[in-house]
Amino acid sequence: PDDSPIKQGFRCFLKWGVKPLIIIAMAYIWVGKQLYKVYKILPMNIINIIFGIGLCFFGGVYFTSIAAIEAARQFGGADMWEHLRICWEEGSQVAAASVEDDKVDANKNNIPDVEEMSTNELINHKAMVALKAVKDPHRL
Repeated sequence: PDDSPIKQGFRCFLKWGVKPLIIIAMAYIWVGKQLYKVYKILPMNIINIIFGIGLCFFGGVYFTSIAAIEAARQFGGADMWEHLRICWEEGSQVAAASVEDDKVDANKNNIPDVEEMSTNELINHKAMVALKAVKDPHRL
């Protein structure tokens, strides 16, 4: 049937659940970009010191962190970096497309269209720009 409970639940999740997740993801991406800027500025020995201090202050999590890092290295760490590189390339294409989209003024009123959109419209629009910008979705 058209309105089966599964379809209704899925529709409700997509309507009310995905948009907050996108906003949270946008916040994490912003934090990640700021941390990456700091990472590029600091010398490597300072980064190792910060990582070591962080591990020292988390008690039992310290050993778990070491085990997780070693497990990642032993079981596919090199392959993981390749997949992260692919995600970075596709993400860079999405970011470039988003920057270009921010300059578009389709109605020629000297105000970029993204500044005239509501939050919901902007999220939907940026998601569409991102979907169009990914060149090879099968790689992701």
